[in-house]
Amino acid sequence: MALSLGQIVESLGGRLIGDPQHLIQKLAPLDTAQADALSFLSNPKYQSQLATTQAGCVIVSPAVAETAKVGTTLIVADNPYHYFARLTQLWRQHTRVNDEPLVHPSAVIHPQAHVDASARIGPLCVIERGASIGANTWLKSGITVGEDCRIGERCIVHAGVVIGADGFGFALFEGRWEKIEQLGAVRIDSGDLGVEVTRVRALLDSLGNTNTKITVTNDLDEYSIAALAAAPVDNYGVGTSVVTGSGIPTAGFVYKLVAFENADGSWRSVAKRSVHKTNVGGRKFAMRRHDEKGTATAELLSAGHSSEVGSNDRELLVPLITNGEIHTEYTGPAGTLLAREFHAEAKKALPLQGLRLGRGDAALPTKFI
Repeated sequence: MALSLGQIVESLGGRLIGDPQHLIQKLAPLDTAQADALSFLSNPKYQSQLATTQAGCVIVSPAVAETAKVGTTLIVADNPYHYFARLTQLWRQHTRVNDEPLVHPSAVIHPQAHVDASARIGPLCVIERGASIGANTWLKSGITVGEDCRIGERCIVHAGVVIGADGFGFALFEGRWEKIEQLGAVRIDSGDLGVEVTRVRALLDSLGNTNTKITVTNDLDEYSIAALAAAPVDNYGVGTSVVTGSGIPTAGFVYKLVAFENADGSWRSVAKRSVHKTNVGGRKFAMRRHDEKGTATAELLSAGHSSEVGSNDRELLVPLITNGEIHTEYTGPAGTLLAREFHAEAKKALPLQGLRLGRGDAALPTKFI
């Protein structure tokens, strides 16, 4: 198997100094490479070998290329080591035998398991009910994937691995051992996350559920995840901490019941009384008040009733569903355009301090009316 330098550069980029028709038969270190081999130089302490190497071509940085002797065949790349890593992938693609089936005939896959069409399943693998194997994942030989286990995209699992096996979990009762079934996962969403995770992990392990995974959520950002680095967390749920505006630049959204309809058709407000989590009951109506120049000055909220909209006020709520019927003008591409226009108009009216993302006092005070 051989690749020409022209083929390599066409696939991976870089600048070739030399003959694009020159064939490369193998990859080799600078000190042992011959004319049919390609090597790379990324560590400056080996730069002296560039003058004596017999390699057919060397991957180098632009700075090294300027000092190389005339006549040396080079591929110039900003990061030679990264370029070489990509080259090994290209080399593997060209040398791998592609006539093998993606799923080996000896593999056993449960009918209720999901295996992506691009996944490669090696000989003697067993994939149990409910398991999922992601795109371009490669399971080598003799691997067992237990019930409901999930392996994501672009993973490589090496030979003999067992994923999802039972831990040792038995309870002694009246002289006999009762098996403790393995749980799938635990999600922790509130409280002192570091403390709670440690307590839950200890409890699970004491009950034999050593394979149970712990997922932590609750408005996580890079700082809170870093603070949990030493905690026994298996997965993080990230995505509810979204930049929204000044004062409190992230918003966590939770659906809460604020009112219910009585039998006579009237509405009754519902509020939460938990300490530090109190809220105002009733359906909310939101407006934004502006001054004479059109600059926003306050957020106005009313609960349980709508308020009269003044000449300098703008309603913020847009009904998307009424009596179970979807407002189709807000769906599809046309709906996206309307949302963008609505957002652009609202953003133009904000005072300058309303665009900052740091924590602190809100640029617009919120008033209940």
